[in-house]
Amino acid sequence: MLRELSRFARDPHARQMLTLPLTLPRTLRAFFKDGPTIAGARGRLAGAVATREARFRAIARERVFARPDGPYGRLFRHAGCEEGDLARLLDTEGLEGTLSRLAGVGIYLMPDEIKGLRDVRRGSLSFRMDPRNLSGGRTGARRFFRRPAVAPAGRFAMWRRRSG
Repeated sequence: MLRELSRFARDPHARQMLTLPLTLPRTLRAFFKDGPTIAGARGRLAGAVATREARFRAIARERVFARPDGPYGRLFRHAGCEEGDLARLLDTEGLEGTLSRLAGVGIYLMPDEIKGLRDVRRGSLSFRMDPRNLSGGRTGARRFFRRPAVAPAGRFAMWRRRSG
């Protein structure tokens, strides 16, 4: 029993859950003291929109092109799209246009493919993925995919983002 408690206490998530009752009141006081305002929310939203394309480029660089054997790296390679091609596409089409073009050439993952329930098949490319391959070794797939974005024909576009 002590061994299990010791292992539990070393787990950062478990430690956070154990300390939550102690830290929550202070955190809530600070939140409500400097509570959210409409102006603050608008400012954060404007900042997020203004940096959206740059953040997309960084994600693509770190999690696609730096990992060519990952699922998105394989899809990009199969489509013949390299990092410079993506940069040019973003410069000419913008983020929304780029996402549509990428989905149109097969650079997307369907939910069943992400979960490993069905093979990823795009033309001559076929593989079954492990959802852990989306993480890049740093975060879970839920952080990689955030807010839903639907591509043409009801397909799910890559880099869906969860709010928060």
